[in-house]
Amino acid sequence: MEREHEFLEYLTKLKASEAVQQSTLAIGEEYLEFARRDPANTAVQTLQTFCQRFVAGREDAYARLVALARLCKFTGRQAELIHILTSANTVGVMESMERATRTVAGDAAADAVFAGLDMPSVGSPQSAYPPAVNEFLRRLESNLSAPDVQRVLVGNHHDVNPAHFADDKRKFQELGGSIEAFLAYRHAKTIDDMKLCMAENRLWFEQTITPEVITYMEAHPEVQTGVREGNRIVVSKIPYKVDEYLRESDPARKRYLACHCPFVRASLLPEAIGEADPVPDTWCYCTGGFTKLIFDVLYEQDTQVELLESVLSGGDCCKFAITIPST
Repeated sequence: MEREHEFLEYLTKLKASEAVQQSTLAIGEEYLEFARRDPANTAVQTLQTFCQRFVAGREDAYARLVALARLCKFTGRQAELIHILTSANTVGVMESMERATRTVAGDAAADAVFAGLDMPSVGSPQSAYPPAVNEFLRRLESNLSAPDVQRVLVGNHHDVNPAHFADDKRKFQELGGSIEAFLAYRHAKTIDDMKLCMAENRLWFEQTITPEVITYMEAHPEVQTGVREGNRIVVSKIPYKVDEYLRESDPARKRYLACHCPFVRASLLPEAIGEADPVPDTWCYCTGGFTKLIFDVLYEQDTQVELLESVLSGGDCCKFAITIPST
């Protein structure tokens, strides 16, 4: 591949072992050659076809996604990198939900839900997931009470280390436990981080940052950070492809661009899933669990989250309310 020496230097800086460097180089060359033979499709379509053929179902699927992500980051293939990062967000989620089901409802209920449940493998097209998610939710709701369904879904299913929020917790304590002051601080810090990413032409997590995105974020502090409303913190998720979302006028397409979740976002494009049933917004309590995690850390307890709005049920965004603990 071109710039092979530079790529290996890049991998060395990432502290990749010699074996990992060579396997990453090999999968990178394999993908680049595949892409050269598939010029008619978009880069993301080509990547998805490659993943379907040479990643999904393999024991080393996650390692292959990591190799592709490193290649795309090194070569500046941002659209493909975003797709890979999103695909990787399926890893471990259902296994975590099974553990949560066993904890909340016991082994018999968990066996009834998960026995023979056929979820797509890592690297599968996003269009393969919604029917499987619907089957999972049908089983979950048939075997658990509604409150227990929510308890299962709001877990930390992406396995985010609470230590990730250690600096936030220290700042919260420095501010005397004032949630208003903390939210203002975090909003300003988020915008500063986004501006730096824009200046360096880097992704902010999975988002491409433009001046329009900065303007949008400055005008909407409830997005990503949250605002206090009475005894609740109301948080709207930043749209997944926020730069495209802000330019889009079609409501259906806008909802698709807002959704982050690789398990269900294809369900917002009818042409992607045909006659498959829409996914109910109950599933969004998984995102609620992710959204509330920082507040669990700040308040040192399991906070309560409520789904206020979801693109799965026709909303313009995904919005949650986290109850501020009384003690």
